[in-house]
Amino acid sequence: MSIATLRLGLPLVRASASLLALLCAATTGCSQVDPCEGQSEACITVQVESPGGELDLIRTVYSLDGGTKQQRGFAVSTGEAKSFPVVFALNLGSGGSIQADIIGELSASPTFHGTFSESVSSGEHKRIVVTLDRNVSKLPFVGPEPRYGAGLVAVPLSSPTSLVLFGGVVSGEQTLGDTWEYSLSQNTWQRITSPMSPGPRQPNMVADPLSDRVLVVQGMGAGGVVQLDTWQYQAAMPGDARTWQPITTVTAPTPPRAFAGLTIVPSATMTPTTLLFGGITGSGGSPLSDLWRMQSPGMTNLALVNTTGAPQVKSPKLLSTQTDVYLVGSDEMTKSTVQVYRLDAVAMPPKWTVVSQEGGAPSYRSAFSATIDPQGQQIVLFGGIDGAGNLLSDTFRYSIQGTTWATVSTTQVPPARIDASLTFAQGVFMMFGGRDSSLKQKIDNWKLTSDGWKRWL
Repeated sequence: MSIATLRLGLPLVRASASLLALLCAATTGCSQVDPCEGQSEACITVQVESPGGELDLIRTVYSLDGGTKQQRGFAVSTGEAKSFPVVFALNLGSGGSIQADIIGELSASPTFHGTFSESVSSGEHKRIVVTLDRNVSKLPFVGPEPRYGAGLVAVPLSSPTSLVLFGGVVSGEQTLGDTWEYSLSQNTWQRITSPMSPGPRQPNMVADPLSDRVLVVQGMGAGGVVQLDTWQYQAAMPGDARTWQPITTVTAPTPPRAFAGLTIVPSATMTPTTLLFGGITGSGGSPLSDLWRMQSPGMTNLALVNTTGAPQVKSPKLLSTQTDVYLVGSDEMTKSTVQVYRLDAVAMPPKWTVVSQEGGAPSYRSAFSATIDPQGQQIVLFGGIDGAGNLLSDTFRYSIQGTTWATVSTTQVPPARIDASLTFAQGVFMMFGGRDSSLKQKIDNWKLTSDGWKRWL
């Protein structure tokens, strides 16, 4: 194994570990620990410098041997901006010729940019010093285009290794039907090509809690046309790549709808139940309050369930633990605060009951993002739009066991937005996209950890 140090624009210098320590000692803020140390793969330690300024996220867009671009993200500190230099490692497997762009961001805005090209062979380690400048007029892009209304779920839900993103609306109000997978271990996006795929839409989408499967039921297509079909995304055989397949036996609910709540809840018999709540039947339509149920994976069809106590909720969030189903939203009839309803499936007929306390509840809103940590027994809600048309940027946690709401206060707060996608994976709530008050797609993505909100690619 060899180690090399390169400052862009200067000759290549071979260096020992002691020389790396001297390099760091002479550079304020540089770690003496080489992040490539101990790695058997080809590895490049990247030291990022700048003439001045701070940043809170580094994005690296790179490709090996001219292949598919990948993107890695490095939060440079916890909750606070950091001054340069910043040091991180790129593990490059068996090596090759790498071309990389480095983008430094502060408060969700690109402020610095730099590039480098270098070759590294199998087992070789190099150290590169990159000085950024403030020319951010031509930045590389990799991964899903910024969008709102996309489906975003973690799979397999029991032990997530990937996020699956499908559809949504991009710049120019173009509705897409593309599929992407995000590796939680590699922090990279990959676009997925499937022989068949659902048409462009803002989908009603959920992950199955008992199998590595994603379900899409109807949704809002281009031009405000509600889609009628149902699809599943899964591997045909263990070890195969996931692909989309239509489920022709599922033709309900009728009439078809968009912006509905969709969840799958396990059962004691290990036959999960798919539930769909409400939604609208077309652009500008009034929110519905009906409930549909399907035993899966039998996939016969969704059947209407007679319930009582159901509210009318715009873009309802239907969430489940191992045993219970919860509905989150503001009642449009009363313009209530955001309430949490639990479905009492034992009652005859089944009924919706408010289980959340009024004190500390989020104010009336719609188009907010929400998801559940079923093991931690908590629901997280972010943003939305209030009755006066103001976009919101507040965050709330709901304790299922305590039935109480609590405001989440962190050093960094995502800018206000509506229609963002939010999911939970590996102890982290991950939010993608959305749109601002000018209806422009948001390019900054965030994750909520135990240390608060941080930037995510």
